[in-house]
Amino acid sequence: MKSREFFSLNGELEEGVDQGIQKGNPEYKELHESSPEFEGYLGDVDFESLKSSFISLLKKTDVAPESINMVFADDIIFSSRDLEDGGTYMMMQNMITLNPEVIEAYGKDNGVSEKLFFLETLIHEEVHAVSKFNCQGFLEYDNGEEFGMLFRQAGYGLETFERTNDEERRDRAFALFDEGVTELLAREVTRDYLKSHPEFENGNEIKRYFDPANNRPYQIPVFFVEALIEKIVHETGVSRDTVWGAIIRGKLEGENLANEDFRELAAEVLGKSMLEGLFKVNEEYNQMVMVGLMESMDINEINPELWKRVQQHVDTVKRAQQKQYQAELDNENRDASNEAA
Repeated sequence: MKSREFFSLNGELEEGVDQGIQKGNPEYKELHESSPEFEGYLGDVDFESLKSSFISLLKKTDVAPESINMVFADDIIFSSRDLEDGGTYMMMQNMITLNPEVIEAYGKDNGVSEKLFFLETLIHEEVHAVSKFNCQGFLEYDNGEEFGMLFRQAGYGLETFERTNDEERRDRAFALFDEGVTELLAREVTRDYLKSHPEFENGNEIKRYFDPANNRPYQIPVFFVEALIEKIVHETGVSRDTVWGAIIRGKLEGENLANEDFRELAAEVLGKSMLEGLFKVNEEYNQMVMVGLMESMDINEINPELWKRVQQHVDTVKRAQQKQYQAELDNENRDASNEAA
């Protein structure tokens, strides 16, 4: 099994499509914004060591280690244009974009090393890159016909694109669950990398960065994955390492959570509504739905300490949102006063 595979709509493997897509990379590299500081960070990353870490994960799956899809420095660009997050993996171009403005702001706002956040953001996007990627209908989608359909699966995330004339509709499923798995795995790989590369950043900075009180990206999806593991361990008696290993394997092999057989199996342990809820949670603005799903798993009884951390984080998020709302309201009132004057 390869990490990246392309198929026609009728399911036939399309050899060589991936290489054809990568020929378009130069136009994306034109978006690159020079940043000597961040280029220095990138130069400090030992990509061969990272590759070894990911190959160790792939050895526990049916994905051929030699097909690992690491993105190396030549295909990593810095750009703040049209990017709200710290980074993104461009799956069709097989490139990574990192946003210096967001990474710098995160370091300042949270009082932590921006270099460490740079590293973890990079590793988060590398986890996306090494995850199983299936694309169905790529060559047929942009063929000039009035109608086109494209299916993509990246890790656990599913996407459908449907084009009719000049209109395009995009549907997503399991996106935030996939982000939770990605972030949790990225944190583990980052910790392991820093153990073997302690020179990457000051020890005190590393300790401060991994403080549980630190406000981390995708924290609620990460809490959900941790709660899901706790629930499965509680219901089945299987060890945590085994459950987490199975979740990692599913991401790297491309387990389809919408598959009927899988849904029936999951319903026996988690209940039918669990996957239905995850199916719909795809944007950060509705991630609080995951908190309700955790509550329905009785996590407050299974692991009270985890539930306490969830509640504390939710309270922190609500206070931050209220503060932002008040600041925006004050600005609007100030602008109105100035206009009146």
